Amino acid sequence: MQEYNNVLIITSAGGSGHIQAAKAKKQEMRRKYPQSNIYVKDMLLEFGIGFVSSLGVKLFNSFHRSANVGCLEKLVSLNSLANKFFGPVFFVRVLKFLLIHDIDKIIDTQPLGNGYIIKAIRIYNKITKKSLILEKILVDLPTSKNEHFFYNLKKISSKDRNYIKVFTLEPLLQESETEEIFWKKHCNLKIKHIVYVRSLLRESFKQYENKNRLKESINISILSKHMNEEDLLLQTCIKCKANFEKKDSVFSFNIKPKDKLITVMLGSQPAFRSTIHYAKNIIKMISQLNDFSQNCYLFIFCGDEFSKKSLFHVISQLILRLPNFPHNLKVIPMSFQNEETIAPLLFRSDITITRSGGITTMELLGVAKGKVFIHSEATSIDPSFEEKLKGIPIWEGGNACYLINKIQADLITPYLTEDYLLSSLVGS
Repeated sequence: MQEYNNVLIITSAGGSGHIQAAKAKKQEMRRKYPQSNIYVKDMLLEFGIGFVSSLGVKLFNSFHRSANVGCLEKLVSLNSLANKFFGPVFFVRVLKFLLIHDIDKIIDTQPLGNGYIIKAIRIYNKITKKSLILEKILVDLPTSKNEHFFYNLKKISSKDRNYIKVFTLEPLLQESETEEIFWKKHCNLKIKHIVYVRSLLRESFKQYENKNRLKESINISILSKHMNEEDLLLQTCIKCKANFEKKDSVFSFNIKPKDKLITVMLGSQPAFRSTIHYAKNIIKMISQLNDFSQNCYLFIFCGDEFSKKSLFHVISQLILRLPNFPHNLKVIPMSFQNEETIAPLLFRSDITITRSGGITTMELLGVAKGKVFIHSEATSIDPSFEEKLKGIPIWEGGNACYLINKIQADLITPYLTEDYLLSSLVGS
C-alpha cells in the first residue's frame, strides 16, 4: 500500500454533507495511513474570498432553517457564477498550499472549482515530478437532478479530465439509459473516470452496515451542549417518564425491543416550523391511539442554537405545558448530535423523518432498517408526488428518488403525518 505523507481534503461549509463526507474521508485516511499529516480546508472560507464566502454560507444555512426551497435553489444556481468569480483565487491558493505542504494526495467533497483545482495540480506535478489526481467525492447521489455537482465537472477541459477520478455510488438510470450514457451526458466523463464505492459512511455507521436488527435493547446517548438546554431536557424527560440515566451532560436512554422509536431529523439546520408541526402531529396521533400501549420514543433534532426563541426551547415548552400528555410517549428534543448518536438512532428507528441530503441518504442506505420518510415543504392538503418533489431542493429531490428506488422510502409533509405514519408505527 502506497504511503502518503501529506493529504489535503477540500470541503465546504455550505452544506453539512460536504463536511461530514470530509470527516468520513479523514477517518479513512487516518486508519489507513496513521503517520500522515491530514489537512482539511474549506474551499469557500479558506481558498475563496472571505467576506463573500461567509455571506454565502450564512444565507445557505438561513434558507435551510426557514425551509425556503426557492431561495436555496437560486443560491445554488449561482455556482457557475461563483466558479468564474473565485476561479483565479482558487487556483492560486490551492497551488500555493500544495507546494508549501508537499501534498501527496488530494480529495475534494464539494462542487466548486474543479477545473481550477486540476490546473493547480498539473502545474504542481510539473514542478514536483509527482502524479497527483483530484479524487472527487460526489456527496449527492448520481441522479439527473445532481446538476450543482455535475455542472463544473462537465466544464473540465479534455486535458484536465485525465487528472480526475470521481468516487460515487452507481447512478440511478432512466429507462434504456446505460452508465456510459449517464456519465457522458451529465459530466462529459468516460466510465474510466468513475470509481464506484459501496458507500461513504463515517466510522460509527460502519458497525451497523448490513447488520440485522435483533430483539435486544439498545442505548442511545445524547450530549446536552448548553446548561439551560440540559435543565430543560431533564424536565422534559421527567415529564415524559422516559427511561434514562444522566452523567454530567450526557443523557442515556435504554430502548427496549418492544419500544417504538421515531426520529425527526431535518438536517443540521432544521426547518423550524415543519419540525414543530411534526412534533405536534405525532403527539396528537399517539394521544388518539387508544389501543396502542407500547412505549414510543420520539427523538427530535433541533439544531445547535439555544435561546428562548430557538427550536429546542419551543419544542421543550410544548411538551412541558401540555396538560394531558400521552403516558407512553417519550419526546426527546436535542441539539444536533455527533455520529456516535446518529448511527444507532437511524439503525434502531422504526420510523425516520428526514431531509434527503447526500450523506444522510448514504447513511440511510447503509444502516436504516425501519420505514424512511423524506420531508417535503409542499403545502397543499393532498399533494401529488410531483408537488412533493417541488417542496424539496432539486438535488435533494434526486437523492429522495434514489431512496424511493432502493429502499422504498416515501415523501411526506407535516400535514400528512398521521395518515402516513400510522400504519408504519402500528404495523411494524
